[in-house]
Formats: sequence, structure tokens, C-alpha cells
Amino acid sequence: MDPTLVGILSIVGMLVFLVIGLPVAFAMGLAGFLGFVYLSGTNTAFGVLYNLPYRTISSWLFSVIPMFILMGDFAFYSGITSELFSAARKWLGRIPGGLAVATIAAAAGFAATTGAAMASAAAMTRIAVPEMEKAGYQRKMALGTVAIGGTLAGIIPPSVGLVIFGILTETSIARLLIGGILPGILIAALLMLFTMLRVMRNPALAPMVQENIALREKLNSLKGVWGALVLFLFVMGALYTGITTPTEAAAVGAFGALVIALAKRNLNRGNFKEALFDTGRTTAMIMFIFVGGMIFSRFLTFTNLPQQFVALIENVGMHPAVFIVAITVMYVILGMFIDQTSMTLITIPIIFPVVVALGFNPVWFGVYFAMLANLGQVTPPVGLVCYVIKGTLPDCTLEEVFAGCIPFFIVELVALVILAVFPIITTFLPSQMMG
Repeated sequence: MDPTLVGILSIVGMLVFLVIGLPVAFAMGLAGFLGFVYLSGTNTAFGVLYNLPYRTISSWLFSVIPMFILMGDFAFYSGITSELFSAARKWLGRIPGGLAVATIAAAAGFAATTGAAMASAAAMTRIAVPEMEKAGYQRKMALGTVAIGGTLAGIIPPSVGLVIFGILTETSIARLLIGGILPGILIAALLMLFTMLRVMRNPALAPMVQENIALREKLNSLKGVWGALVLFLFVMGALYTGITTPTEAAAVGAFGALVIALAKRNLNRGNFKEALFDTGRTTAMIMFIFVGGMIFSRFLTFTNLPQQFVALIENVGMHPAVFIVAITVMYVILGMFIDQTSMTLITIPIIFPVVVALGFNPVWFGVYFAMLANLGQVTPPVGLVCYVIKGTLPDCTLEEVFAGCIPFFIVELVALVILAVFPIITTFLPSQMMG
């Protein structure tokens, strides 16, 4: 049988494994392994299984992932999340939809200290949803706000999704992270503006907060945001100037978050252990998925499927704009069924060579893809961020969370169009980097 056809059948087989309930990591790994058995025999297949996982995980680049996750856990236990929300509430609380706007602003600030959307959403759910409901906000409004705010962690550095994309495609991780800064700010600003306009049109969604807060109290609240600001400026500044590698910057960031947590006296023996265990669990999950994805990706490359796909696109003469529209639709649909890491590992080995062949900037595409993958985090039926919110707030329903996210989809799509039309928003800062 033609190797390219075997590659296509392996993709179908992997999807079948997912449908019957096999974990993503094992579905990808098994599909690739069986493909190697068919084309090259058991010796080659077991050789790949023996060597590839260790070579993949032992890479020095991978240490950046647990370090950024640990930085986010320490930042959470230091109280940075609650302080960010408190400061944002005091400054923005009296504008239309003020608490929701403050939630998005705080989520953007917390995103600068953690690379995981699910962690960000869980933290903001605990803090912001009770405050909004106490003020009389419609529950769907409150839940949708924390969900969409949590996805900012997938764009604003240090984004684990961008790190994984960089490792897989051998694109500069530092440039990808720096490239996510302006798009992240753009999306946060659009979300806040949309929230204000939406509440102005329908005030019943979010009653106006009546409390008067003195300027001195507002200024004092800014003392609570220094930790997040210092972490973000130091880590991103080190990357931007080329002083450190991404791995070194992540390690320093994790240490800095630990120091801040100790300085605030919010870190005890119990939550210190919890931060380490949570980092270990999240890292292990990502690594398992990555190993399975690498086995599957290596097999697809072996079948020559990605190269055939590139040749097909070139022969058809597809316009780059048409290609971007096509993959945008594809990723929106895929995001309904698989998570960001799995989507990256399954599709990027096939899509990325075409992106390069059509002349797109890899950093721009990495950020654009991260935005598309983030949209999948809040789309039914497998929007993981929504499930995290449901788990954090058991008395809400998944239907309420998903329904609360729907109005924000138009904002995400507008942001995608803006980044597609004006790629310089993504590429400007990376082009100015010194290292």
C-alpha cells in the first residue's frame, strides 16, 4: 500500500481511537506505532518506541514548560491573583460592566505570570464570580467573563502553548513569546470594550456598582500589582534583550515568584507542596501528550504525507488568504473536540510546512494559531476551560458556562481578522529583539 495512503489511514485510525475513549496521548502514539509496524516491521516500530520518548523529553528546551507552570503556581499562592482583581475592581468598578471589565483586566495581568489558561480560569472563578454575583450580575455573564478571560493566558506570555509550538516547529520560543504581547493586549482591550458596550445596551446584565472609592485607596491598591509587573517585565525583558534563553528566563521567573510569595508571607508548607504537585501533574500530562504526538508526527513524516500536502497546495495554486481562511474554519471545528496541545501535535507537522512554503512569518502564524486553539478552549462540547470552571464552581452548569462564552466569540473572530490584516502587530516586537 502507498505510504501516503497509510498515513491518511493512520489519521483516521487515531480519530477512531479518540472516539472510543482512548486518551489523546495513547491514541496518537498507538496510531503512529501501528503505522510503523505496517510499513517497516516490528523492529523499527519498537526502535522508535524505545528511543524517541527519551530523546524528546530529555531535551533541555522542555524544562521551560515546568518552570513557567511553577511560576504561575507560586504567583497564584502568593495572592497576586486576588490583588490584581482588587486593584482592577477599585479602578474600573464604576464603569458599565465594571466588575466584568475588572475581571478581564485581572485575568490579563495574571496571564503574564502563568502560561496555562485552565489555571488562570480556575483562579479567576474563585475570586471574581462570587463578587459579580453578589453585585447582581447575570450568572451567564459572570461565567462567560472568567472563561474568556482565562484564555488570555494562551496568548500573553509566558504561554505554554506558544512554547510547545516553538519546540515542535523549531521556531524561536523567545520571539514567539514576545510576539504574543501586543496581540494579547489587543484581545484584552477588545474584550473589555465589548463588555462595556454590551452592558450599556443591556444594563440588566450587570448592575452598576455604587461604591465610591477615594483616589488614595485606588493608588494604594496598585501596591498589590507590583509582583505581577516585576515578574512580567523581568522575564520578558530578559528575553527581549537576549540576556537569557527562554529556559533560563523561566527558571528565574519561577524563583522570583517563590521569593514574592515568601515576601508576602502567603506561602506555607501545605500550598508549597500543592504548587509542586500541581506543576508535576500538569507537566506529566503535557509530556505524555507530546511523546504520543511525536511518535505520530514522526510516522507522518516517514510516510511523506506532509510533503505531499505541500506539493498539492502549491500545484493547486491556492492563494495564501484562502489558505488562512480554510485553516481558520478547520481549527475552529477541531477546537470543539480536542485540546490545544493535542491539536498542535496532530496538525502542525502537516500544516506548518505549507505555511512556510506560502511565505507566512512563522512567529505570526504561531500566535495566530494560538488564538485559534484558545477559541477551542471555550467551545462545546470539549471546551476544557469551561469544564475547569464547572469543577471550580460545582453549583453552575456547563450549559451556563458555554452560553456565557458565546457573545465573546465575535470579539475573538474580530481579533483574528485584525491580526491577519495587520501582521505587524505580532511581528513588530520580535523584529526589534536584540538577541
